[in-house]
Amino acid sequence: MVPSDEIGVLGSEPQLFMYLGKKSPTRHVFPGFFMSDVVRGPGFQQEMISDFDKTKPKYIVFVNHPYSWLVKEARQPIFDWYNNVVMKTYHPVGFADIKNNTPTNYVWDVAATTYKPTGEKNIIVWERNQ
Repeated sequence: MVPSDEIGVLGSEPQLFMYLGKKSPTRHVFPGFFMSDVVRGPGFQQEMISDFDKTKPKYIVFVNHPYSWLVKEARQPIFDWYNNVVMKTYHPVGFADIKNNTPTNYVWDVAATTYKPTGEKNIIVWERNQ
């Protein structure tokens, strides 16, 4: 990562921007708050998606943890976008595979391209394809 690289976070982890000294490409840094809002939630999710589509950050961090999303219903526009866009236009460069009662397994770089997490919770760092 170079200083000019943009990073996006899918999950309620705004501290990553502070740690990295980066600015979020979207104002929605706590998506867990709008996941169950049936009135405003879909619009906020679409705004977040549009912000990511416009900025096309070089890296996207996806936090696959229930406390980060507070999801009550599995079908959400942001997850459809993640499956249809991020997983096809980015490639994994890092995993934190979180398992109960065992140490977290960290996998980076070439090893991450074929890694399959075994824990139900994980964090994936994606890099945009060239």
